[in-house]
Amino acid sequence: MRKFLSLALAFFAIATGSLSAQDISNVDNLKLDFINELSDNSNTILEDEWSFFQDKENEIYLIDFETIPYNISEIVITGKTKNDVIWEESVFDLPVNAIYEIDYSKYPKGEYKIELRTLNGVLKKSIKID
Repeated sequence: MRKFLSLALAFFAIATGSLSAQDISNVDNLKLDFINELSDNSNTILEDEWSFFQDKENEIYLIDFETIPYNISEIVITGKTKNDVIWEESVFDLPVNAIYEIDYSKYPKGEYKIELRTLNGVLKKSIKID
């Protein structure tokens, strides 16, 4: 009887652990889509749900860090090419519930890409300034 109880407890512990790991894996797979970029072998996280708002009247973009499930370490704005860095700033020390403002009033009209760099990869958003 004691052997049966030990085996039953061991099976329960193993089954519970594997279900938890499997559940976590499924949640991560639903939330993230990783793409391996051939040009620089870095991970790009495609995440359409992060809060990004444009205030055209004041010519600013607002980024709500609280809605992003990653710790943002750096914000980079690039031009036409990935190597054309227009502006960058380290934001690792900001609180996770911050709302970050990017003033684009001095940028010339054109298309840009905002990159939010994390330890897991890069969140990218294409923007157009009219």
